[in-house]
Amino acid sequence: MQVIKQKDLIWGLLLNNPRFRDNDQALMSHIWSLEIPNLNITNAQQVLDLLADKKLSNPVTIWRTRQKIQQEIPALRGALYHKRHAAAEVVKKEIVNQQIDLINAIHRANKEA
Repeated sequence: MQVIKQKDLIWGLLLNNPRFRDNDQALMSHIWSLEIPNLNITNAQQVLDLLADKKLSNPVTIWRTRQKIQQEIPALRGALYHKRHAAAEVVKKEIVNQQIDLINAIHRANKEA
């Protein structure tokens, strides 16, 4: 699949199916299901052979393309992204408070000395 077509496909999938925003495996499997030709695939080994023969999109390319689209269009970021960043803010505040407490303790110790 051409990169530009793949980017458009991934953009459309992210836009229309929020599940794909947080789940690279679901996104990859959906894309691969579109790419697998109608060759009467009967087992997983045949799918793995197509992947090994580079007849299916590279998983890393799908992942990176999804990341780039979500970087450029924040509205297409998933719920996990927002949850992680909210948690990061809490951790940052805790670190700042611990540093302030440490500085105050050092200051008090210096006054007492």
